[in-house]
Amino acid sequence: MFKGKMETPATPERVYYLCKLLENGPKNSVDLKSKMFPKILDPNGDSGYFGNIRKAAEELELVVIEDNMIKLLAPTNILVSQESFREYINNFIYNLSDDEFYDVTKAYFTLGTEIITTVSNNVSEYSKVIDNATNHRYKLDNTTQNAWRFWATYLGFGDIFKNNMFIPNCKVFLQDLINYSGLEKNKSYSAQEFISGLGRSFDILGNEGNVMNYGTTNGLRSLHELKVIKMEHILDNDKAIVLYKNNDPDLSESITNITILEA
Repeated sequence: MFKGKMETPATPERVYYLCKLLENGPKNSVDLKSKMFPKILDPNGDSGYFGNIRKAAEELELVVIEDNMIKLLAPTNILVSQESFREYINNFIYNLSDDEFYDVTKAYFTLGTEIITTVSNNVSEYSKVIDNATNHRYKLDNTTQNAWRFWATYLGFGDIFKNNMFIPNCKVFLQDLINYSGLEKNKSYSAQEFISGLGRSFDILGNEGNVMNYGTTNGLRSLHELKVIKMEHILDNDKAIVLYKNNDPDLSESITNITILEA
């Protein structure tokens, strides 16, 4: 899913459930498979789904196989909720920078509004555009695009609207990076300091230097509107980032300072 072809059976919810089953200790594949796909519900077996799910968990370094037993590798406290699980993965994702999921996500953000304005709401057409943007490194098709969408939506890179249109807006992803960052609340950081403080996973968003693309700008603006952060332009500060233009009269496109606000 993350280090090879993206597969639809390896949904975030199934990977999370696999990890929950390992919370109290290692188990073998047979036991795990029977719990995830009981015969009474799936008399014909899991159709190979379990292998895809386990592989995705391994690629995210959530589990490891030792002595023919599958063992939880990640800290158990990330399994408290789907949100803490997502947060952990988002702050791990920079480790996958040479692989398909990372490259496809980066391509979506790099394309910006182009993928919205030039592609009809058709998964096949999305696949062609992203395939071109990733220099045909992967064999992208409807299945891989749907697999990507499951995870991209779950990890907070955007939302799917009517007619299958995926709109990049990384507010949830950015919030997870903020939570892990160690950046202080109510302290005004230069915009560049703030971005650097979010860590290496921020690079998946494909921004060019200090110029924020459409999807990243959507995320930052959403957090500003939700009062999670305060963005402002202060004169005589040259460490600015530049937001994607959207004619907002209340917020400058040039942002010099960002403050994380108290909840």
